[in-house]
Amino acid sequence: MQLTLGAIAPPLAAMRSVPDGRDQERVAIAYEQAGDWRNAARLWQELLQQQPTVSRYLVGALRSLKMLGNEDAMLSLFEASSEQARSWDALAYYGYALMRRGKPDAANSAWDQALLRVSTEQHYRLIAGLQIEAGAPAMAAKTYQAARSRLGKPALFAEELAQL
Repeated sequence: MQLTLGAIAPPLAAMRSVPDGRDQERVAIAYEQAGDWRNAARLWQELLQQQPTVSRYLVGALRSLKMLGNEDAMLSLFEASSEQARSWDALAYYGYALMRRGKPDAANSAWDQALLRVSTEQHYRLIAGLQIEAGAPAMAAKTYQAARSRLGKPALFAEELAQL
């Protein structure tokens, strides 16, 4: 049997027209950068549905839903997500949504779990920022203090703490 280029080219062209996960991820990031949170959230959720254990897809969806002010969708998405996708930053966003929905004990529990998994200033900064945005400045102060202690930098986050 002899294959011609014409027999191979159409399937290859069809494959190129369907964006793979990396392409979809780049588009989701571009939507975020453009402030198109609705399309970003939709695309992150599609990616998560295709690969439910990829934490960055869950985090992208949670971040976009947060920007849309949709805490209920954040809670539903996190609670339906795979354990493997529940990274420290997914837990931090989950804590944010819980606090915004009037569940401070559950929020603090989620944030405590997130804090057990972090190791850099940027991680602590993200968690504290979400705590502040959720209306929990006292928790943010505790997060900054924990960062100082765990990272061995007693002057770390001095400006942030002074502003609380």
